[in-house]
Amino acid sequence: MLFEEATKKICPYLNKNCITEECMFWETTIDGEKQVDIKQEPYDMTPGDARHWIASLKKDGYRNIGRKNGFRDYYAKYETCKEGTCKIREK
Repeated sequence: MLFEEATKKICPYLNKNCITEECMFWETTIDGEKQVDIKQEPYDMTPGDARHWIASLKKDGYRNIGRKNGFRDYYAKYETCKEGTCKIREK
């Protein structure tokens, strides 16, 4: 759950809005960047087409993360995110 969602929920122990940073039951799972999409450079492109495709991806916020046991590069898109879970709600 996102931090913003958590602060709108009522804590069963405090009977008021959740205070995530101060809560002993809150466990942060992501604090920073979260990968939301990944694309691999297609094999059926000419070098010119690949340059245009890569430029389009970079314009949309994708970053080159290198090759993963292949001949073509991977591009990933990230977003800044703060997520966590309430240990009480899991039970």
